[in-house]
Amino acid sequence: MQFHEIDTLGKMWIQRLSSLPTWTSADRGRMIYNISNGYIYMGGSASWEALTTGGNDRYIDRTTGDSHAGTIRPTADAAYNLGHPSYRYANIYAVNFVGLSTTATYADIAEKYLLDKEYTVGTILKVNTNDNSEMCEIKNPWDLVSGIVSDKPGIVLNAESAGVPIALVGKTPVRVIGPVKKGDKISPFENGYGRVTLAKNDMIAISLENNNEESEKLITCLLKL
Repeated sequence: MQFHEIDTLGKMWIQRLSSLPTWTSADRGRMIYNISNGYIYMGGSASWEALTTGGNDRYIDRTTGDSHAGTIRPTADAAYNLGHPSYRYANIYAVNFVGLSTTATYADIAEKYLLDKEYTVGTILKVNTNDNSEMCEIKNPWDLVSGIVSDKPGIVLNAESAGVPIALVGKTPVRVIGPVKKGDKISPFENGYGRVTLAKNDMIAISLENNNEESEKLITCLLKL
């Protein structure tokens, strides 16, 4: 009989085998390390249960880094989760993500651009034709709007590039002056903020909230760039 040492917080000795033996009632509570697939099994009430995969939540705590070679593959298609709603991974690093759908906590889709100076969230921007930066704040109602300084983008394109995330699509706060009602059309005005407009051809966003203040404020809007 051969045993394999697993070093975690202490030491635990588990029998190491080249294949999983046929389960018998005597195997209940017995632990096996199967070197052919790298799984740890425990003898259950009626069969072997894999502790590193399966329908039940299993937790493996490590105090040091770990590495592997080869593909990590579940035993069934679209049946198990990586992580937990209450115990999430901080970051996942990969080259390609291939799947059927994705979700994000925050709303807008942003892309990084170089700005001529630092701007507050919600500032309305245009392409900067005067220096090496890519965008600057709008100055006039007729300026062609390129984006809005994002608050918390759900997706950031060109994430590793220099610059600031600029909202292009979705829901995001916009600097607006004057009273605004839910459903109002917002157009560019001056100095990086917008105002309610009746015209459709210069609309950049639709207000999603009411606010009767005359002064400048942030209004959550649906972008229509």
